[in-house]
Amino acid sequence: MNAENDFELNFKCTFPDGRICAGAFVLLFAILLLVYANSFDCAWHYDDSVNILENKNIRINNLSWAEIEKSFYSWSEIKQNLYGPVDSYATWSRPFAYFSFGLNYYFGGLNVFGFHVVNFAIHYLAAVFLFLFIHNMLQLPLLKEKYGSYAYSAALLSAVLWAVHPIQVPAVTYIVQRMASMASLFYIIAMYLYLRGRTAPTVPKAVIFYFLCFTSFLLALGSKQNAAMLPVSLILFDLFFIQGISRGNVIRVIKILGVMTACGLVFVLFYIKSNPSTLDYGVRMFGMGERLLTQPRVFFYYISLLFYPISSRLMLIHSIDISKSLFNPWTTIVSIAALLMLLGTALWKARRMPLISYCVLFFFVNHLIEGSFFSLELVYEHRNYLPSMLFFLPLVIGFLNVLDFFAEKKSMCIVLVTAVTSMMIIWGVTTFMYNDIFKNEMTLWSDNAKKTPKLHGPHHNLGIAYLTAGHLTEAYAECQLALNAPILGNLTNKYKTYITLVQYYIAVGDMEKVLYYANESLKLFPNRADLHNLKGLILMEKKGLDAGEEEIKKAISLRPNDATFHFNLGLVLLKKGQPDKAMSEAQKALRRDQNSWQAYLLISDVFKVKGNLRAADHFQQLGRRLLTEQKRLIGKADML
Repeated sequence: MNAENDFELNFKCTFPDGRICAGAFVLLFAILLLVYANSFDCAWHYDDSVNILENKNIRINNLSWAEIEKSFYSWSEIKQNLYGPVDSYATWSRPFAYFSFGLNYYFGGLNVFGFHVVNFAIHYLAAVFLFLFIHNMLQLPLLKEKYGSYAYSAALLSAVLWAVHPIQVPAVTYIVQRMASMASLFYIIAMYLYLRGRTAPTVPKAVIFYFLCFTSFLLALGSKQNAAMLPVSLILFDLFFIQGISRGNVIRVIKILGVMTACGLVFVLFYIKSNPSTLDYGVRMFGMGERLLTQPRVFFYYISLLFYPISSRLMLIHSIDISKSLFNPWTTIVSIAALLMLLGTALWKARRMPLISYCVLFFFVNHLIEGSFFSLELVYEHRNYLPSMLFFLPLVIGFLNVLDFFAEKKSMCIVLVTAVTSMMIIWGVTTFMYNDIFKNEMTLWSDNAKKTPKLHGPHHNLGIAYLTAGHLTEAYAECQLALNAPILGNLTNKYKTYITLVQYYIAVGDMEKVLYYANESLKLFPNRADLHNLKGLILMEKKGLDAGEEEIKKAISLRPNDATFHFNLGLVLLKKGQPDKAMSEAQKALRRDQNSWQAYLLISDVFKVKGNLRAADHFQQLGRRLLTEQKRLIGKADML
């Protein structure tokens, strides 16, 4: 192995023995099925709504290319409501993840069971390929002498520890985070295929493996953008375990990484230009500098969760103090120094301890994108799904070395094995319990609110859950707690609580309060079209038709293609004694939504005013027929 032959290896990396491999696969499946058995009926949560339930593009009815291509796009009607005159908001983002949601919808509608089955399958396959990757990696020439004798044990135990760890639950049970788990699956498959390509006995086989590796990389990148760090992971892998760490190899890799960094910066600039919201800190409670200062503390918080994953520390929304400066809080400077020391030690010891150094760098590198300057929330557990894949390998190697050291002391071996087995059982039970928390919105957010009682988000989301379930008193109480709680991440959260209170007061029939909270919301987001429409309907009753007409026209100016707004304006115009203008608005509503039963009923009322009772009866029947059909479809969707 030298520079002349491009560091190709002169040995055949054999696939693990079939029976042993099958035993590992069956064991992984049995363990994961046991700890995730209660996850298959967990409800929709949080971002599931905008990405799946409200995403019209994933509702594919056949497998034609037009339908498949449509599913590649995300869809958000929330965006248009918040920011103004946008009739639809669809982007080509994470297309393969969205396509998988589309397939789920095609085969089973919005039944959560099918979505959970796919999420579980992705998690299981990720564990399988993690096992295969580690097993083959430990048999490379640079590692085989030291680790080859227990490659199988190390690979299987590492995969089990990673797969049963409770921190993976949000990436598996929280349906929309399939994006994270799916990207990680293709990421580890790509790493495995690259390893097989580098150790292939012939050039044609190597080319096939490299092609499949590149394909898997594209699938990973099309599932979530943090997979973009795969080339860095592969370059470091090749340096540490195939080429070997020497001065010449390190210099060559530094040059390659330099070129990649330059290309990456150009790509990031184009990405930011096409997605300016990625740097939009205007809606955040923190600036870019504060986020960068906070992330080293978040990094070590993640490590603490991996070592100490008790149920009281696991939740969807975490509370963490924002670092205002290097010394506020004081743990900021300590975390930065500790992080630099950790990375520096990993690089310094890379020649003597390449496996441990690589696992440390792998964890950091794959946290880099979501821990950088992008305007994202500060903490989420699912971000550890990919970075933690090799986290347990050094610990397992250490455990096996200790076990080997005490090989002749049977009692000590029993103690060590019992300790590790007990830890796996505890983690598995914690994972099972964590799945139960995801059963429905009330269980999820009531648990989160208890663990972070001073945080806005959990109280707000619990308030929505209570409101949806018809528990109005509890909904109001949670919304008040949310308004009085500090907002950690997004300034729009307070606005969302105002919207929830608007819905609450509509439910209790207090239109004065509805108007008050609608106005409070519009102070934060004056371009919210549906709130102008709501204000118009209320003002029409309280202050007269002219006031109502003015607000509804504002709504139309912000969202001109909304059929409901045109219907409401037509209703106002008809009451003002302007039937011709009312007819014009009803026709506009039908042009925007041919199934608008309200528009047909409005046309019927216009004909009644004009004395054409036959036409009025005809359009009234059309409207009622459409209303009946829509009720039938809604009932069918509820059954699914």
